[in-house]
This record gives sequence, C-alpha cells and structure tokens, in this order.
Amino acid sequence: MAALIRSHSIGGRAHIVGLSLGGFVAIELIRRHPTLAYTCTISGSPLLGYTRWERMVIGAQVPLWHRRWYWIAQSRPFNIPAEDRELFVQTASSPQPLTNTLLFRELGVRALPAEPFSFTGPVLAVAAEHDTPSVRRSFDPLRKCLPQLRTWVAPGMPHAWSAENPELFARMVTTHADTGRWPQD
Repeated sequence: MAALIRSHSIGGRAHIVGLSLGGFVAIELIRRHPTLAYTCTISGSPLLGYTRWERMVIGAQVPLWHRRWYWIAQSRPFNIPAEDRELFVQTASSPQPLTNTLLFRELGVRALPAEPFSFTGPVLAVAAEHDTPSVRRSFDPLRKCLPQLRTWVAPGMPHAWSAENPELFARMVTTHADTGRWPQD
C-alpha cells in the first residue's frame, strides 16, 4: 500500500480512508509510514478486537463470508442500494475461506499497538451508532497513540453507513481532508 501511494499519488502522499477492516490497514499504514498521509479517517474499526461475545457471534459467521447468498442477505440490513448490491456481494464474497479465517483470528483479538505514533496529521475515528460497541471502545486507546484524534458517532447509522448515506459520508471525508476537522464546528 505504501509503495502504491508513493508511486501513484501527487507528491507521494494521500488522504487515507479505511472502512471496517480497511481501518486496520489505515492505522497500520500511518504507524509504519507516517509521512505518506495528509490525514487519516477510519470508520467501523474495532482496533482493540472484539469482546468474547462478539467473537462468538461474528466468528460463527466467518465460514459463510465467501458465500454469495450470505452477502445478498446482508445487503438488505446494510441498506446497500439495489444498484450497488452486485458489486457489494462480489467484493465481499471474493476472499477465500482460509483468508477470512486468518484475518478474523488476527484482527478479532487486538490490532492496536500500545506505543505512540509519530504521525502528526489529523485523524478521525468514527463509529456508526449501531456499530458493535468494540468500535467505540477503541477510541480512548487510539487517542493514547494519536493525541490529535477526533472521534464521532454517525447518528442512526449501521456499520455500512457509507453505502446508506453516501452524501454524509463523502461530506465527512472531504471536510476532514480539507480542514482536519469533523464534525463541523
């Protein structure tokens, strides 16, 4: 990812946005390569891992993650617009079962380093109101690594809120990238 940013972005830097599992990638990217990012925005990322109950409930679903029917069923409660469902299903079901299992094992416990980061740019961590509680539980420990962290709860939104309210999501990302602030004061 770092090499891609260096070679394809203007000036070798980018505004980093990570959703759900992508938030783990975004945080690791700014930890390892702090000069690559202008800003970092994550949403729906339980960086401290899941509670035991969440691991049981979500872990039981991991073997289904490569099944199209599973993601077709998930697209409705996630409020994925009808015209976007096929892409959602295709993307979500494409990883191999072993990849899903290893990913869940690695990220389901803890993925947030304890030491401070040298990244000094603006960072925004977002939880949807109806996200798993583990997303919000990550905010304070993340702030210890990144004191400039701002947090926000997207009111009334489910985990996949970027698809349910793309206008608000785009406004949040753009405003944070342009000003380093969100919500708007």
